[in-house]
Order: sequence, then structure tokens, then C-alpha cells
Amino acid sequence: MRRPVTAVLVVGFLCALVWAKAKDPFVRERFSVRIGAGERTKAVAVLAKPVSRRPVVIYLQDAGADLEGSGLRLRQLAELGVAADFF
Repeated sequence: MRRPVTAVLVVGFLCALVWAKAKDPFVRERFSVRIGAGERTKAVAVLAKPVSRRPVVIYLQDAGADLEGSGLRLRQLAELGVAADFF
């Protein structure tokens, strides 16, 4: 009895993830950038859907900030209709 219930819950959860991803108004592209003497740092580009050519804002964080903590600022920039790159 437990296995069918668990299977239904897992399938329902996966369907919810797919639905949420389809309804998300932004596309997030993760990439890395070479800085300094061959070092690499992670970066995220937040683009409003539909993705097209638009002005770009490059958002540089300070050394103490984290990638996920700056998500609100990136979302606000993307809502203004610009592409936001985060380094």
C-alpha cells in the first residue's frame, strides 16, 4: 500500500516542478568567467522571457555576498526589461 502512494506523491511533485518551471517568467543561465591569473568565478545571467536582445546590466557583488542572496536584486533588474549578469 505504501509504494503506490509514494509513487503517486513523487510523480505529483515532479509534475509540480515542471509546471512551476514553465510558469517562471525568467530564464537563468549559469556560467563561469575567467578572472585574474586563470581563476574562474561563477556567474548567472537572468533574462526575462521571451529571450531577445535587450540592454544588459552587469551586477558585481562584493566578496562577502553569495550568489543566492542577490537573487532579489537580479529579479528586479530583469523585471525592468534588461538582461542582468551577476558576477
